[in-house]
Formats: sequence, structure tokens, C-alpha cells
Amino acid sequence: MIAVLLAGLLVAGCGLPRDQRGSLDAVRGGTLTAALAGPESIRESELRHLEAFAQSVGARLEIRDVDLHEAIDALEHTEIQIVAGLPKSSPFRHVARSRTYRAEDGEIRVWAVPPGENALLIEVNRQLGPETQ
Repeated sequence: MIAVLLAGLLVAGCGLPRDQRGSLDAVRGGTLTAALAGPESIRESELRHLEAFAQSVGARLEIRDVDLHEAIDALEHTEIQIVAGLPKSSPFRHVARSRTYRAEDGEIRVWAVPPGENALLIEVNRQLGPETQ
């Protein structure tokens, strides 16, 4: 009985991590659309991180110049794939959040991706490196 349960779990786990909407697959070799959050003082460094991430997945980077609430709405509707530079204390809990990192301004920040886009989130976490507390 235990062997059957374990086999069922292994089969169910095949293909993980999975993106519900295929964000990572759509970005690879395509366009990574992102928005920048946070103060002007970190935008240049966030842009460099986004460019490095886009290059790592073979994508062209497109930055949307929108306010934070528009960016989160676009993220929820998968019109963009990443919002970079959110404060760790950001109230936006209904999006998938990356591990924390220390930005150039010394603040602890996160990136956000659409909810359920786990493969994309794993790639983002690889780009950001070890978590900062």
C-alpha cells in the first residue's frame, strides 16, 4: 500500500515545477516584460539585475513605465512577468514573491511574479542568489 502511494506521489510530481500560464516558457527566447518598483536610487541596479535575468533565459527585456498598483494589476493578469524592487514589507501578498535580497539602498527587497508561476519563480530566485534576512 505504501509503495502504491509513493508511486502515485512520484507520478503526480512529474513535470514540477510547473507554471500555470507557462510564463517561463513564453519568456525563453521571447520577451520578458517587467516593471520597476522602489525609489530612483535602486532603479539602475534593479535594471541591471533584470537585464542579467533576461539574458539568462534568452529573452529581450521590455520595461513598462507604470505606477506600482498598475504594475501589480498587470502582473496578476500576466501582462508582465516581473515587478522588481518591491520592499519586503510590501502589502501585495496575492502575488508570488521571490526570496529576499539586499538592494543597493541597503533595504531588503523582493521581486514579484504572477501567482502560480513556480518555474519562473525558481529561475528568479536563482538570479537573486541566497536569501537575505
